[in-house]
Amino acid sequence: MKKTAPSEEELKRITAIAALYYDPKKPWKQEAIASQYDIPQGKVSVYLKMAQEYGIIRTTVDAYYTRDLVTELKQKFDHIKEVIIRPTFMAPKGGGDAALLEMLGKACADYFLDQVHHGAKLGVSCGVAVDAFVRALGHEAAQGKTMPVNCTLYSLVTLLVETMEGITPASVVAYLTRWLPDVTGHAFHLPYDKSQGIDAYAENASLQRLKEALPSLDYYIFGIGYIPQQHVRSRIGRPHQRVSYEFNALIDRLQQTEVLQQLGAVGEAMYQPFNQQGELLIDVPALTFLRERMIYHPLCELQRQVDTDASIIAIAGGPLKHEAVRAALKGRFFNILVTDSETIESALCPDA
Repeated sequence: MKKTAPSEEELKRITAIAALYYDPKKPWKQEAIASQYDIPQGKVSVYLKMAQEYGIIRTTVDAYYTRDLVTELKQKFDHIKEVIIRPTFMAPKGGGDAALLEMLGKACADYFLDQVHHGAKLGVSCGVAVDAFVRALGHEAAQGKTMPVNCTLYSLVTLLVETMEGITPASVVAYLTRWLPDVTGHAFHLPYDKSQGIDAYAENASLQRLKEALPSLDYYIFGIGYIPQQHVRSRIGRPHQRVSYEFNALIDRLQQTEVLQQLGAVGEAMYQPFNQQGELLIDVPALTFLRERMIYHPLCELQRQVDTDASIIAIAGGPLKHEAVRAALKGRFFNILVTDSETIESALCPDA
């Protein structure tokens, strides 16, 4: 006898019951679900079985437990020294990208506290991943964790901005100075002069000292950003209107997203775009508008530093970042990666 497909209303009930039973924080027992919906307990079991049959729930084993992802990544990309990996499924359900970022920020903060020595020279950039790291480090400091002392902080990018608000690389340095004892910070907010651009600061002695210091730091910490493609932009909609100088917010405000798409940009690090093969695009004529707005440590310098003692740490994860992380690995921009298991799986695909 042919089984009758459940109605839309019944599918909604099956989904709701499955969500309660498999709730990662506080799973319900079948008896409690039966009482909640005033149905026999046996009916709950039937509904859960139907949830599997109709693909409402799926049972998978994360590759974190079935493969040695770290060894595989190091074999494929021999410049990688360390990988700090977290299983993707461990991010709180329903939290989306924010939950994953929080998990990776905590992982980076743990690595930072374990590895960074007193008196270290640190460079940081800007972005949501770095912001998650800074917030996690602040939480650890508030809990009384021992922080490295007498460190020196540098902004890896100095932006020319129209307004002194919002998230900038200089803001990240300022936030870190709250948590690290006896720290010295070197970061600037520079007003944007449209008539001169970056040339207005060519003779600034403080900025020259900052630029001269950047090639010899002990640690570099930055995020890998993705360039929104048109199909992604239409799916996620327009960004909210807060003032932000994170890369995509800056590019969107300057109405230059299409320029990056035409160049084949798939990602960026430290405000420097690159294509699918990890080739840098920052020096192409079409990106003059970007170069005129910032002083930066070139990624081509980091490419030369990956084989030195410098710890070059990139933080990135989540499906929107997969292509950008693959390209950045090909570009050899970092030697330490903080990420999730699915992002590494993506980088290890044969066609990646």
